[in-house]
Amino acid sequence: MPPRTTAITGTAGEHLVAARLAGMGYVVALTRGGSPNIDLLVSTQDAQNSLSLQVKTSADAYRPRVKHPEETHWEWQMSEKAIDLKASSLWYAFVDLKGWPEVRSGETLAHPEVFLVPSDIVAAEIRDEKAKKWTKYLFMVYSNEVDEYRERWDRLVEALKGKKSP
Repeated sequence: MPPRTTAITGTAGEHLVAARLAGMGYVVALTRGGSPNIDLLVSTQDAQNSLSLQVKTSADAYRPRVKHPEETHWEWQMSEKAIDLKASSLWYAFVDLKGWPEVRSGETLAHPEVFLVPSDIVAAEIRDEKAKKWTKYLFMVYSNEVDEYRERWDRLVEALKGKKSP
């Protein structure tokens, strides 16, 4: 298998999220490369409710900490612009490909996971990192938060029920 570039990794994540949402019965449009802040537009079939998704994908986001298990987390690289990207109709889909589709001899295929997070939460965390004067911005989901975000498609469905299209 040829090596996967970061652009291809990102594309894999966008298409994975789009496929899951389409499979749930939503209308999903992938934006073109000229849209810097929105990767997917999602709408109900009756066009009454919609939201935008920014997709961040990692080939392997999981960071286990054996000596300090409370520090075990998943992480995705972000940019400082995430501080200002917040709206009730904007969500992030953080994709962990978990090395997928690699299958090593004798191992089971690891399925990618998606962490769904409202943009205001992401903006607050990136703002806190900027205050620490970090040179690299990361969004992290710690093991004690995983149930709040991992595969929480129900939260996205609820957001779609309450968001009217302009």
